[in-house]
Amino acid sequence: MTASNYRAIDPWVLWRVAAGDVDVFRTLAWIYVQQAPALGQRLVLALQQDARTEIRMACHTLKGMAGMLGATELCALLQQLELAARDDLPPPPEANRVSQLCLRVLAEVEHCATQFDGAGPDRVS
Repeated sequence: MTASNYRAIDPWVLWRVAAGDVDVFRTLAWIYVQQAPALGQRLVLALQQDARTEIRMACHTLKGMAGMLGATELCALLQQLELAARDDLPPPPEANRVSQLCLRVLAEVEHCATQFDGAGPDRVS
């Protein structure tokens, strides 16, 4: 899978964060793989309970992690949820997509953690 085949993330964003170091890249990817599922579950539970403080905190943390991966669609949704919670508003209808997006991002991060090496035809300098 080349970088252009990823849909939920942009591995080049993480590649730049890792300064082109494949070991740092893989370590950061695996940190996401290990921590993001619990955060995603925490967010889904908070949404079900309309726990706005918890929604805001989980969104903020997950958004920062997803931002390093170039997960723009997930980040945009998390931003919407975070702002709604901050303003003490109910979550927007799009909130029901958060679990699906988290799973898509996670699958792609798991793949790129072992397969992406910064080489290839779509390399970004």
